[in-house]
Amino acid sequence: MILDISNYFDLHFKLYIKHEGNNPTGTQKDRVAKMHVLNCLFLGVKKMVAASCGNFGVALCFYGARRNLEVEIYIPTAYESPRVREIEEFGGRVVRYPGTYEECVKISSEIAKENGWYNANPGKENIILEYWGYSSIFKEIIGELPQVSCIGVPVSNGVTLGGLGFAAKLYDYKIRFVAGSCLSNPIALSVERHEPYKPLEGLTQNETEINEPLINWDSLDGSNAVRVIQESQGFAMRFSDEELLSFSNFLNERIPLSCHPASVAGLLAILARKSSFTPDTVAVGLITSKNY
Repeated sequence: MILDISNYFDLHFKLYIKHEGNNPTGTQKDRVAKMHVLNCLFLGVKKMVAASCGNFGVALCFYGARRNLEVEIYIPTAYESPRVREIEEFGGRVVRYPGTYEECVKISSEIAKENGWYNANPGKENIILEYWGYSSIFKEIIGELPQVSCIGVPVSNGVTLGGLGFAAKLYDYKIRFVAGSCLSNPIALSVERHEPYKPLEGLTQNETEINEPLINWDSLDGSNAVRVIQESQGFAMRFSDEELLSFSNFLNERIPLSCHPASVAGLLAILARKSSFTPDTVAVGLITSKNY
């Protein structure tokens, strides 16, 4: 769904949203989950393993169940979400691990390798598959808005942004990429500092239900995401939980939508720097998930 929201704000350019919450499991993760399932089947493997705090795990289990694949999802012990129950409802096996998301990625990847299972975690070995999956978002945007010149993206690991940047080059489009995130995100901070990607030494804010999809200390595709933003002469901004929640409430009440607060970060970044855009700008804010 692409919707013109220019009239809701005092703007001198056109602004649209693309809402990925309309996907079957409610997020952009459906794009890559389907491709992982197909790749797993192609390789003749019967079990998939990945780390997730909710959305990706639900998508993998949803599509895996349709193809009779076993799916095992590693989730940090400290994290609780209604989406964890959905993973089990779709037949997935939840494994609790006493560590961070990044540590869950590492341990689940090691276990997959040891047992010959399919490793669906984001990272170098899956990056091209994931870029192709997320490039479909870009293809849909230019199909409806061929004049698009800016895309705002909420950023955590950077893989979605990397896929959009890959697609911009594939389709030979000059796009200015804008990233929005929470206060603890190394991609956004590196861009703010006009530096190459550098991980944080640790989380700089507490994880909450609001910032969980964004919070990070070492983004798995951080270097590529920073490069995409910097090469496009874009920018990045970080927002507090209160700012993300307030803006998502505004969108959900006025338009109306059902957006998770974290998913509006890219759109909020565009609006926070609206004076930097020219009148001929056609911008799209990517809303990546429903509010659960």
